[in-house]
Amino acid sequence: LVLTVAEKTADSVTLGVTGAADGADIEYSVDGGATWQASPTFTGLSADTEYNFVARYAGYGNYNASGTSAGLTVKTNAAHTNGDGLSGGEIAGIAVGSVSGIGLIAFAIFWFVIKKKKVKN
Repeated sequence: LVLTVAEKTADSVTLGVTGAADGADIEYSVDGGATWQASPTFTGLSADTEYNFVARYAGYGNYNASGTSAGLTVKTNAAHTNGDGLSGGEIAGIAVGSVSGIGLIAFAIFWFVIKKKKVKN
């Protein structure tokens, strides 16, 4: 088994595997084989941190699990900061401010038009 990285984020890693027998059940570990899981996706990881993953063929029936694959070290992405874009609250604030500003301008125009008509009468 050869582990690959299918996808990674700041807090998760999804592994791929090449060289596996067709239909074989594979187990994955992030703690050196102390615990195993059937899913190739690991969540709840820390950002910008290196993890070492291993895999093996799962045991079933009268068959024991295989030995572990070579390890694959993966570093999660750095945590996303708002410096790359606007947060939802910032966008909402801009939208509310824009609508309020347009409303105020519309009211001012309406007020001066009505007042101008009354002055002519």
